[in-house]
Amino acid sequence: MVDVDSAENIYHHLLKQMKAYKETQNPDYLKIVVCGAGFTGIELLGSLVENRKTFAKAAGVKPEEIKLYCVEAVTRLLPMFDEKLSDYGIKNLVKWGVNFLTGKPIKAIKPGVVVYQNDADTGATAELSAKTIVWTTGVSGSHVMAESDFSARRGRVMVNQDLTDPDHSNVYVVGDVSAVMDPATNRPYPTTAQIALKMGQHAGKNILRQMNGEKPADFHFESLGSVASIGNTHAFGLVGKMGIKGYPASVVKKAIMDRSLYQTGGVKEVLAKGRFDFYH
Repeated sequence: MVDVDSAENIYHHLLKQMKAYKETQNPDYLKIVVCGAGFTGIELLGSLVENRKTFAKAAGVKPEEIKLYCVEAVTRLLPMFDEKLSDYGIKNLVKWGVNFLTGKPIKAIKPGVVVYQNDADTGATAELSAKTIVWTTGVSGSHVMAESDFSARRGRVMVNQDLTDPDHSNVYVVGDVSAVMDPATNRPYPTTAQIALKMGQHAGKNILRQMNGEKPADFHFESLGSVASIGNTHAFGLVGKMGIKGYPASVVKKAIMDRSLYQTGGVKEVLAKGRFDFYH
């Protein structure tokens, strides 16, 4: 799942599988496996939980018969949050019926089957069958970067601190195709809309500096926070350095989305795609 089109395709695929269950009575049609427990995977699981009743109605079964699984290689989930916040999100999903298989690196995907390592010592594998398998792991940029002869890895360029390409000082690389180091962690900043917008603004200012004969300034980023939704009225995360969770966090999440839409497309974009369902 990488964009709106793939998300819509997954939704229609799910409804098709639920209807197929009526004809086959094969329980695999009721199983949904999310590969990866990163930000996208966790938010997707929350949405799937919330739509269980819709899927169950299409299949003619009880909501609890829709089985949700998440397979993840690491055991410490959502490291961008402190353990108290991440535990809040994961424990709620578990309470709502999500089965987490953590510490289980995925070794292969076969038609209708996820193969994962079940024993780290022996390397033994196990299989989980399901008619719906959604891949959400790994963040990559765009193949266009390497095809355009930039020094890219997984579609991203490790840029200089002023956001210029290391091989072309007259080219700025920003957004998901750009990897800029966080001096505090010595790792690239996470690819989010928040940092992409900041990078775009900084690149624009640097271009003006160059036009005025000034030296480009280095890029520095301080996150305003990050909020993950697990359904329409449940969320958790950080606003600045303050942890928030539950319904208030879901309101903040929607406000963040509306703010991003306003920054990228103005009032028209907010009215077309904004979230105004703050009370349900």
